[in-house]
Amino acid sequence: MTEKEVNEMFKDVELQFYSYNKYIFTFIGMKSMRYTVLASIGGTFGEIYKLSVERWKKLPFKSVRRWKSVVVKQNSQGGGSWEVFSYPK
Repeated sequence: MTEKEVNEMFKDVELQFYSYNKYIFTFIGMKSMRYTVLASIGGTFGEIYKLSVERWKKLPFKSVRRWKSVVVKQNSQGGGSWEVFSYPK
């Protein structure tokens, strides 16, 4: 999937803060129980110092102009498989 296709497919997904590690914030959400989405932003202090993150506040996928990476799992009874989409700047 291209970055454009991922952005179109998951634009309406609401994400919630999941973790923080070494200047990278990761958010998690679901699209109609069929997909689990992990999206990360950041990488350096300069990229995240203005980012406001609240634990319980939802973040619309489309509100971030450019994600650092997006990991998508297609959920199934067998566990599903993960696809990683990284977007170099």
